[in-house]
Amino acid sequence: YAINSFKQGLKSGQLGLEGTARHLYWLGKTQLKLKHRKSARSSFRKLVKLYPNTYYGVRIRNEDPLMVPKSAKPRILKTAWHRSPPPPTAREEQLIRRCDFLLSVDEPELAMGKLRARLRRESTHALVWEASLLLHRYGQYHDLMRLAGNHYLVDLKRQSVQGQVWEFAFPRAYWDLIQEAAKKSGIDPYFALAIMREESLFDPRALSRSKAMGLMQLMPFTAKEEARRQKIRLGTREAVFDPRINTRLGTGYLGQLAKRFQDKLILTAGSYNAGPSNMKRWLKRWKGLSVDEFVETIPFLETRNYVKRVYRSFRIYKRIYQS
Repeated sequence: YAINSFKQGLKSGQLGLEGTARHLYWLGKTQLKLKHRKSARSSFRKLVKLYPNTYYGVRIRNEDPLMVPKSAKPRILKTAWHRSPPPPTAREEQLIRRCDFLLSVDEPELAMGKLRARLRRESTHALVWEASLLLHRYGQYHDLMRLAGNHYLVDLKRQSVQGQVWEFAFPRAYWDLIQEAAKKSGIDPYFALAIMREESLFDPRALSRSKAMGLMQLMPFTAKEEARRQKIRLGTREAVFDPRINTRLGTGYLGQLAKRFQDKLILTAGSYNAGPSNMKRWLKRWKGLSVDEFVETIPFLETRNYVKRVYRSFRIYKRIYQS
């Protein structure tokens, strides 16, 4: 029954990119459970070929690589213009030079104002690419992420990790700060980087509706308690927005959660988002489920999607910079 249900869902053509990847993954998992290994490998092959960098494509390649045939290689999309970006026009070159100068003399607000205004009027492939190069070079990571979200990310879910465009979509923002803090906290710096990316899109001034602050989106109470534990003097609330302090506090808290949940990435990420008490209660309630089944059972939709995004980002970061 489950196999037919997944197949009918796939035939409907109404699942969207993530939904299709999810159905293929669980179709393969169900076939594997029923010992239909050949059919399972066929489902996983299709998943990796068509949707390699969705959460499910990344998951199968990292957690059960023997089930993915070697012939399963992502296709090259015709829409992947960034593999060979076009040259900018004279007007576009002039704009980039002007913004480059403004950034070089420490006037990021003026530079970003001009660049955003032009991109709103016309976002040609050439201008998007040149703007991405400029933002990456000057460490304007939040604007770079916004650009990537509008012009790259959907395509990247369907193709191989290759080319500079991946460094635009997954930059090593605040890398020196993260490495230092992660070493002290005993966690993988790419895990902290993935959390930061998904929490704030690298916006140091980010402030959520629930009052979570800064790069690592720390709640006021958590920031205060972690500062006390690390013997960091905050002074004012504004100090929490400082990238160095926020990174130290957030990564320190992440390290404490990792110890509590035995360094299991998905459980640690879930507890960072929903709180350790909720995570502990869910683990008790659904004791005995596999990690895959547990993720799909998380009752908070926000947390369920969050752990998938963090896991995907973490694995892609490792693939880009450590492969």
